[in-house]
Amino acid sequence: MGFFDKKMKAAEDDAEKLIKDYMVLLEASTDAASIKQMARNAAPAGSIGDRAADTHRSLFATLLKDADKSSLLKSATRQQIVEQFCVALWRKWIGDDGFAAMTKSLKLIQGPET
Repeated sequence: MGFFDKKMKAAEDDAEKLIKDYMVLLEASTDAASIKQMARNAAPAGSIGDRAADTHRSLFATLLKDADKSSLLKSATRQQIVEQFCVALWRKWIGDDGFAAMTKSLKLIQGPET
């Protein structure tokens, strides 16, 4: 395996670990559980999205603070890519409308605006 391949594999492994660690934080979060309940009870998408965005910010900050200082986190672009994957984990719990409101609140582009 060449130098470039080793660096790519290390970055993939780092990203995978960060995403798994975020999933653990998300599943353990009482705020996230409350937001999931809001979605099940058909609360307004804007309320769900705003709360999910706030909770995500908190969880992602905790993830970054507690993470090993890998080369992945030294790059803002790579950090943003990991964050996009972490945000995507919310979609199955809060539905499409809540997710759209969340990404809007986070000012993240998830696709073309309709």
